[in-house]
Amino acid sequence: MPRLGPGLGLDAATARRRSVFFRDAAHRLDGVAPALAADFARGRYALAGALVPLSSIITISSGAKRVSDAAGALVTVPANMPAFARRSGRPRLLIEGPTTNLALDSAAIHGWLATGAHSPTRTGNVALAPDGTMAAARLDYPAGSGTAFGSVYRLITSPAASPAYAFSVWLRGALGGETIYLTWTKSSSVHQTIACTLTSQWQRFVLVSTLDTSGANYINIGRDGRAGNADTPAQTIYAWGAQIEAGDIATSYVPTTAAAASRIADVVQLTTGAAATLQGAAASLAWRGRGRSAVASQPLVGLPSGYALLRGGTAPAELRLDGSSAAALSLGSVLPGEIGAAVGWDGAGRAGAVNGAAASADAAGLDRARTGIFLGGAAGMPAGCALEIDELVAWATRGSGAALTGQARGWA
Repeated sequence: MPRLGPGLGLDAATARRRSVFFRDAAHRLDGVAPALAADFARGRYALAGALVPLSSIITISSGAKRVSDAAGALVTVPANMPAFARRSGRPRLLIEGPTTNLALDSAAIHGWLATGAHSPTRTGNVALAPDGTMAAARLDYPAGSGTAFGSVYRLITSPAASPAYAFSVWLRGALGGETIYLTWTKSSSVHQTIACTLTSQWQRFVLVSTLDTSGANYINIGRDGRAGNADTPAQTIYAWGAQIEAGDIATSYVPTTAAAASRIADVVQLTTGAAATLQGAAASLAWRGRGRSAVASQPLVGLPSGYALLRGGTAPAELRLDGSSAAALSLGSVLPGEIGAAVGWDGAGRAGAVNGAAASADAAGLDRARTGIFLGGAAGMPAGCALEIDELVAWATRGSGAALTGQARGWA
């Protein structure tokens, strides 16, 4: 059974080791200890002055999700359970929008069509895939030079309009050091291509491109001298787990066979007790983690009825403090990227800071309903969006500008 993530329960010894973390100086705001401290990266959680399990902090509505565990193996997290991303080297709470994988037969790449004089010999089910199944394909490529081309490919016809699509696939070399190319070939004859330098271990590679919505689009694994690919020697590689999805990031893997397959959005809500720490007339909040996309108005901390407390701006890179019928307060342009945000409010207005910058403030009150508090949005994240959260901390007081700036830091 895979280990799903840190802090899902507490034993007595663990509780003793973690009993004081939320009272340390790093978690205080103007000397005040937090009412809520959720350190997802270390798996330690406190609410109202006591240690609690993660289930006392959040509830989750989600489909099954495939993520990498601490050893790098791809494991399945059951529906309605927390999933943790480890791309940064530590576990972060993972919240993703919905997606559909348009790459058919995603684990049977040996069955894809081949094109070009230098296309590979394909053999299926000959190596362990990242998920531990004997399902990886072996692709034996002859040497290629000049404008010669050869690849395995899939056709995507008339995809829905989207600013970008991400093609991702796991690859490894038989020896390590091999170079293979991922290429989008389009009916418009505009190609995008990237070189993938392989090791003997599985890696997931991603190529992002716009697509022709009224024509044919091909994803290729191989080389295409017409697209500027360098000469390549004869080489053997292994491939598995292709995914094509709307957006400019690769999200958790959704397997397909003869038809496209989808994953629903994750809806993550603070429990009644945890939400109460942010429902008072005066409160502050620190959010630490990564926003992986720059999508207009994406919610980082959501409220009911489609509103948000912390969200992206109409300029997608911008982060804003909202929660009010007045204009949102801009905190700076930080999306996509690592975010350490701290915000606070009381009857005199609201203030916030991000990534160590001086706090901004205004006199707007938080008049949007806070009857529910969500990580992401009340209906989940938009398609093509994902959050990786290290830590969430709340205090029952509005912090001073200097204190908010001090808490607007990365996880440590």
